[in-house]
Amino acid sequence: MTPDEWTALATWIAMAVAVAFGATGFVVGLIGLHHARQAKEAAAAANLIAKDANAVSRAANTLSEESNGIAREANDFSREIKDRENELHDVTWEWSFGAGAYEGMVEILNVGKMVAKDATLQFRLDDATEATAELEIEGRTVTRLAMPGLRDAIAHERALREASRIHRDERGLMVGEVRPFRKPNHIARLRVSWRTQLGASRTFDTELQDCKLPE
Repeated sequence: MTPDEWTALATWIAMAVAVAFGATGFVVGLIGLHHARQAKEAAAAANLIAKDANAVSRAANTLSEESNGIAREANDFSREIKDRENELHDVTWEWSFGAGAYEGMVEILNVGKMVAKDATLQFRLDDATEATAELEIEGRTVTRLAMPGLRDAIAHERALREASRIHRDERGLMVGEVRPFRKPNHIARLRVSWRTQLGASRTFDTELQDCKLPE
């Protein structure tokens, strides 16, 4: 071959090699681009998973805090109930009819030494009933209720008793007819509801009982 032919052949071989390397580089580039896209998509998916995991973690922390709060409230409530059950509370009640300036009234005494909070007193005498609003009654304190018709009933019984007495003249002889007087029974009932210092509810009830009006 002539030198020109050898030169042409070498040129064609160089071009073929260049084309082959170029094609290989192009294929490698396409493969690299594909892997890069896959890597980018994988990274984006990983970021989403990480965000979801963070959200789940925050929700779990919130539930844990709420659960701890409920547990603390339950413990506090249980302790409060135990304290109420073991509370020292000296309150009990007695009643009597008032005398003198308080005639016609019922006197209700907190016999104990401690206060009765939000106390409601209800007293029944025969067909009449009276009650108080919610009061705070200290120990050894008397609360008075004016009973309808009580003063008149006491006066009526006194008049009957006076009329039944034996009357005698100056010589000691009986004058007039003797009419025996038997003091009648009446029905009474005291009911009390109140709270202790720690808020525990208490009740007191005498049930229905017989009583007599004062002389």
